Amino acid sequence: MLLALVKSDRFERTGWGLLFGVMLGLMPLARTMTIAFIPGALLGAFAYTVAYPVCRAQRLRALSAGLLMATLTLATWLGPNARLVYQYLTAATAR
Repeated sequence: MLLALVKSDRFERTGWGLLFGVMLGLMPLARTMTIAFIPGALLGAFAYTVAYPVCRAQRLRALSAGLLMATLTLATWLGPNARLVYQYLTAATAR
């Protein structure tokens, strides 16, 4: 995910930006607890995109497309199982 973010060159390369989105969406599918890392990754990607003022609107559109890819990728499994995942993540351990 981070390699695709850097290779996207502040989301000027749309293909790498879309790959970033797919990888971001696959991360919680590999291990559910990594959902906690998504806000930090999003904040980093947003800061990386807006830090350079040239063609900012175009790069934000590419970032949005990447985030749409992340949402679609994540929704393939998390959509039907969201309630069970929520229960798993918020359940207190029985002792």
